[in-house]
Amino acid sequence: MAELMDMGRGLLEQPEAMQGQDEGNVTPEEQAQYDEIVNTGRLIVYDKGFSNNFLKQLNDSKDKPDVWASNTVAVAKRINDQLQPQGYILFSAATEELFPMLGDFASQAGIYDPTPEETERALNLAMGKAIKLFNIDPNSPEIQQDFAAIQQADQSGALRGMEQPAQGLLGKGGMA
Repeated sequence: MAELMDMGRGLLEQPEAMQGQDEGNVTPEEQAQYDEIVNTGRLIVYDKGFSNNFLKQLNDSKDKPDVWASNTVAVAKRINDQLQPQGYILFSAATEELFPMLGDFASQAGIYDPTPEETERALNLAMGKAIKLFNIDPNSPEIQQDFAAIQQADQSGALRGMEQPAQGLLGKGGMA
């Protein structure tokens, strides 16, 4: 467990560009805010107290996708309270970076290796919970672009790796 948390602290590399947006549509300020959200999220996820609680909840739960979704939104809420970012940027970072980060962490800890169906259910739950909590308009152009990007990734098979350990965040070369 300590090894996973140490590894997470070393992963404060530059996050990918906002995936739901065309490169020309993302301002440097939006990208900087997205990067700050993701890096703050990493610090929260790999915090010993948070990570221990998350893994215990997963281990004890019969509804692991809901635990995964709820914890993704809990991280987003802590980030929102701390940074007060623009809602659509937080939503993008939560669905594109924080959600798979938590899934990878659980897989690496040997607690939860979700099926593709569980991954899809957890992502849908997380998006629904975030939309409610942050009062996000799901019909806004930014959110519609994010949904389209997620659907395209799902159709192309890019989401299939999220349910396997060591894919996603840990597969980006962050592990020595």
